[in-house]
Amino acid sequence: MTGSTVPVYSQSALLLKDVREKYFYNNHHTCYVLKIIEAFKTNPPKEPILIAYYGAASAAAPECGAKNFEKLRLFNKGKELLEEAIKQSPGDFEIRFLRFATQVKAPRFLGYNINIDEDKKLLIKNIETGKEQFKGSPHFNQILKFMLDSGKLNQSEKQFVSSYL
Repeated sequence: MTGSTVPVYSQSALLLKDVREKYFYNNHHTCYVLKIIEAFKTNPPKEPILIAYYGAASAAAPECGAKNFEKLRLFNKGKELLEEAIKQSPGDFEIRFLRFATQVKAPRFLGYNINIDEDKKLLIKNIETGKEQFKGSPHFNQILKFMLDSGKLNQSEKQFVSSYL
């Protein structure tokens, strides 16, 4: 995306499908998460899943070239939002994936990596639920590929996850 501005979306128009697309599109365009942050800036989400996407986007935003203090502020805000979403919906496959992905990508010195094994186990145990949650969407395969590439799965876990691709 060259030379375009980040559009602002109203909370009511920002459906889960749109947020998912923006988050997963970020794999190709690192700063695409700014669209999610901008959308929720004036009207924060109330639903746990949208809170989690807001958190994951905020935690990923430091990659977009903010100043050091702003990077840490965004990351910490994202972390808080993710933890709030998990507190509200602890067994949700998608929310747990967002925290897993955030913690896998987070630099170790930030200390936000203590739930990787817990989230990985929940994701593997509930993989069928995840498949249903993303029925008809390419994002489930993106989740599985991320898990496989994360370096956090043992050989039997890799085989199990691969069987769903």
